[in-house]
Formats: sequence, structure tokens, C-alpha cells
Amino acid sequence: LMFPRNESSLVAYSNSAAAATIAAEKLNKDKILPAGSNISFVWRYEECVESTAAGYAYELIEDDQVDLLVAPPCIDAAVVAGHVATYYNIPVTLWGVTFATTLSDDTMYPTIMSVVPNYRDMATVTCEVMKHFNWQQFSFIYQADPDGGCSYYQKDFEDVINNRSDCIVSFKDIVDSWAPEDINYTLTQMRSKSRIVVLCFDDQDQLRSFALALYDEGMYTDDYVFIIPDSDMSKSVGLDVAPFWIDQFTPSDGRNADAAKVGKQVFQVSFELHIDAGEKADDKLLSFSKDLMTKMSQWPFYCLDCNKGQSVSLPFFKAVLKL
Repeated sequence: LMFPRNESSLVAYSNSAAAATIAAEKLNKDKILPAGSNISFVWRYEECVESTAAGYAYELIEDDQVDLLVAPPCIDAAVVAGHVATYYNIPVTLWGVTFATTLSDDTMYPTIMSVVPNYRDMATVTCEVMKHFNWQQFSFIYQADPDGGCSYYQKDFEDVINNRSDCIVSFKDIVDSWAPEDINYTLTQMRSKSRIVVLCFDDQDQLRSFALALYDEGMYTDDYVFIIPDSDMSKSVGLDVAPFWIDQFTPSDGRNADAAKVGKQVFQVSFELHIDAGEKADDKLLSFSKDLMTKMSQWPFYCLDCNKGQSVSLPFFKAVLKL
């Protein structure tokens, strides 16, 4: 197992690790493994750093002789760990935010198993949404972050678009500068080319800043629709998540109402977590969350200061339900 320790993340060690013991209990309860099978866990804090992921993947396979590698829950580190596991022909499972389509290439990664969709799936759904409403031409604006999900999404989106005739980009731009003249250029081109705009921002504060720029230019009327592809599954399992137009800084800039007017024109495309377990999703999550945080203080983690009221990992929750 490899985890980051950043407790603000939904894929951190403190709110994820004990899902492994819950999974082991389910394996035994459902008699998936032969009677008497022994399951041991070894973990490392790789912090979603590629070099660390490579080193620990090698160490876990060579020194600890693991039979299964649970990849880091972030794209770049998972890619590196996947290559190491492929070399040693060790099965590796994906979870977290490992949505890069390259990880679904079974020629490059023949031993990978995943419980998460990928950005190509989301790109296809985005085009299908526009097809449903007969929106054929649109602008695509995305955040400049080579390590962010939007960088991967835009590559997959471009591949999907190039193979369709009903999903046409009339203007595409990357937000790599917040200089007023650069933002004004982007908005001017958007306004002249389309009224349907796909926005991809990894950072909520940057999305809010762009929304305020749209508001200042009067681009928040019913003439506009902003489609936001979003990989956050929080809403689908009953977690309250502040919308992007709410200022997360103190003191606030007092412009939540302005950003919210743009928010009213947003059509969000999300990965959803559906639970067919005879219970409501939020009830299932609450039960799982309590169980996981209790088990963080037990074998084999014995983490007495992990339970700080944080949200549990939704991707790992989904991974456990897939067992």
C-alpha cells in the first residue's frame, strides 16, 4: 500500500488505510480466499511523488515480497508504480484520482486493475451531453497545470473530439496567465465563437476567479452554458461540499453573489458512485466512515491520532465495495 499523508486530501493515509482491513474482513466473510489464508499489509508514505513511488514500489516488491501492489492514489505516481509492477509482473490496483486513460492501456500495463473510470470516459460523456441538447460547437478553457487532472483531460477530450463530427471546438485556450489583457483576450474570443463553454480547472479558487471575470464581462446570462467536468464524487455519496463560487479565504472578497450568478449557468458532468446495497448512499458512507476511522486505531495501523473528524476516502470506499 502507498499513501500520501496530506490530511486535507480525501486519499490520505489517515482516512484511507483501514479500508484495507475492512476489505480483508469481507474477503474472509465471503470466503473469497481459501480457509486459513493469511493477509499481511505493508505500507509506505510515498507522498504522491514519482521518484518516491518508484523507489517504494521496487522496495515493496523486491524486499517485502508483496503479492499485490496498491498504487498511489494520484496519477503521476501511479503511472510510475504501474511500470515497476509491470516489469515484475505483479498485479496492481488503482484507486483515488488515477483517472489517466493511459493507465487503462492493457498492453502497457497488463497487470493493472482499476475501480475508477478514466478521463476518456468523461470526455465521451461531455460530448454526449452536448449531443443530447444539440450543442455542436463550444469553447474549451482549461487550467495550466502539467501535473493536474485537466492536463490529462484535455488530451483525452481532444482525442474524443477528433473522432466525432458532432462535437466541435470553435475555440480552445489554456489559462496560463492571469494578466488582465490575457484574460480579456480569452473572454473576447469565447464571446465571439460560442455560447457553450467547457471549463476545466483543478483548483476551485482559480475556477472562482475565472467565474468572476465572466461576471465582470456580463457573460452570465441565459445565453451561456458552462459545462464543468468534475471527478469529485463527494456529492454522489451525500457529502456537503461548498460550491466553487463560495470564497474559501478569510477575509472574504464579498463577491460570492457575483460568482454564484455564473454558477447558475453551470452544467456539471461528474463521476457518480452508485451503491446497490439496499441502503441509501449517505447511510452506507456514514457506516463505512465510522468503521474505517475506528479501525485506524487497531491492527495493523494503531494510529491513535488519525481520527480527527475528517472525511474518509470516497475512492477507497468504492474500491472496497467492488470486492
